[in-house]
Amino acid sequence: MAAENKKAAQRREDYLTNRVLAVFTLAFVLILGLMGAYRLYSRVETMFVIRKVLYVLAAVFAAGTVAGILWERFGEKREYKVISGKNVALGCAIVAVCAFCCAALTTSGVKMMYVFVPVASALILVYLLYPHDFFLMSLVCACGAVLLWYLSRSIADGFVVGRFFRFNLAIAGLIAAFVLLAAYACAVKLVEKNNGTVKVGSRTFEVMPKTTKYLLSYITAGVTAACLLAGFIFGATVAYYLVFVMVAYLLILAVYYTVKML
Repeated sequence: MAAENKKAAQRREDYLTNRVLAVFTLAFVLILGLMGAYRLYSRVETMFVIRKVLYVLAAVFAAGTVAGILWERFGEKREYKVISGKNVALGCAIVAVCAFCCAALTTSGVKMMYVFVPVASALILVYLLYPHDFFLMSLVCACGAVLLWYLSRSIADGFVVGRFFRFNLAIAGLIAAFVLLAAYACAVKLVEKNNGTVKVGSRTFEVMPKTTKYLLSYITAGVTAACLLAGFIFGATVAYYLVFVMVAYLLILAVYYTVKML
């Protein structure tokens, strides 16, 4: 029995290592692809061709995402295999998003994907290596930082000082963020009340370990909401520097969870 448990643990470790290597490989290949797309967009003779190619790639990998989901749902289960339905679906979805954004927004889309690819890769690694509550906090912080960056590009002197915005998308994004943060806090409270479980119909799913502490989740929601509100009120410069505040806060959380796992 001990030998079997040791073998199973070794398989899990090998599987985790292979998934981490797969994430790094995909990110590296995507960055090379983005560099090539940007270079082709800079030439008149290739800019229209690469756009059509990217649209085709987006459609192909979107179909791959659907196929991966169907494989995971109805196909043969492959335990501890990197090439599985859910992994194929996730990888294809990331490539499809990159290809579509680069095609639809051309060089601006390529620049956006230079940020999206590392952030998405980092979040996947957090999901693989850290507790799930830290992954959710990382996702909240990443979304908050992106929205703050957008606010810094959309607001001039701020709501109080200048009252000049690209009003529609900025205010819609802010309202959506507060609604999602409230929903996140309510979901955390529900999971905490049920000792880490969620009941769907007659089935109960464990989403967090029973030993999970939820105080940092509430603090993260509060810090994100405060930064967004401050950036909205005080303007572009403050919103820009608050992006670094969000990143610093996330790094502090990462250090805390890393030490906690040792």
